[in-house]
This record gives sequence, C-alpha cells and structure tokens, in this order.
Amino acid sequence: MSLLSPSDIEPIGEHRGVPLHDHQDEQRLAIVRREIDRVIDTISANIPALVEYCKDRSRPPEARILAFHLVEAHRSVAAESRQERPAGVDLEYLCAHVSGLGSRRWRSRRTFGCVLDEDGQVPRPTPLPPGEGI
Repeated sequence: MSLLSPSDIEPIGEHRGVPLHDHQDEQRLAIVRREIDRVIDTISANIPALVEYCKDRSRPPEARILAFHLVEAHRSVAAESRQERPAGVDLEYLCAHVSGLGSRRWRSRRTFGCVLDEDGQVPRPTPLPPGEGI
C-alpha cells in the first residue's frame, strides 16, 4: 500500500499508464509526457536520481508522483526479497514533497504544483478557475 493518497484531480487521459491532470494545454501536456518518458526510460533504476526528481519543484506533478511510486516500488521489492533497502531514502520525507501534487484541494491555482511549495514551480499561463485549488 502506498503512503501517497490517490489523486483526486480529474485525469484527461494518460501517458504510459500515468494519469494526466486536467487544466493543461497541449503544449504543457507535451512537456509532461516528455518528463514521464524521462523518468521511465532514463532514471527508473537510479534511486538517488528518482529521489532528487521527486524534490524538484520545476518538474511536472505527474512525473514527480511517478518517481515517488518507483522509489516505493524499489523499497518494496527489496523488502520482499529480503535484500537491503536502498540507503538514504526517507520515504515519509519524500512523501511530504509529493503528497499535495495529486490533490484538487491543495493544488496551486497559479503554478503547476502544490500550493504548499510554489517556489520554483512552473507558472500557469492562466490561473485555475474558481473552485479549483487554492
């Protein structure tokens, strides 16, 4: 079971099994898809890179959530096979970095990310409509 709550942001589609959040134009969705590809194709086996990706506020929320789930999966596989868990990974701390990214209530109206850590996030070209985010 994941430490991260399921997303309540309405998906408008998916890319490689990853739900794509609503209120994004096609140009932004192309960036999100490219970043999902990067996480899967380039860093999915590199736990330190995944951890840093989760903490990078400039990255799309969907790709950061994916990176978190991959770190969780690495730890779970290690535990199940009685191998040493990846060192230096505080899953609860990492969860704090991504926990609001899939929340309709906590998402920022001004940036692509969570209202709790807007510094360094990519600004939205148009704020979310009233009733969406904070």
